[in-house]
Amino acid sequence: MMLATFRDWALDESPTSRRQAAWGDRYRIWLGLKGNALGMIGLSILQPRTWPTGWPNRARLTGSAPTSSAATSIRACSMAAA
Repeated sequence: MMLATFRDWALDESPTSRRQAAWGDRYRIWLGLKGNALGMIGLSILQPRTWPTGWPNRARLTGSAPTSSAATSIRACSMAAA
């Protein structure tokens, strides 16, 4: 029995499932982006901006759980009304 690598599995010409086809599409996009130096620079600029605000382990570092902006807005409105 021959073990296939992820690359072989993802780049298979005839995927056996929708999941395999979707991962193959993602992998082909990644290969195209990886080969484009300007695209990698753009990814390195945009990626940290897309991480959630409280990530990682903000509660453990600061002692308080991260709150969403909606919860903060509701709390501010209720304090202003009081």
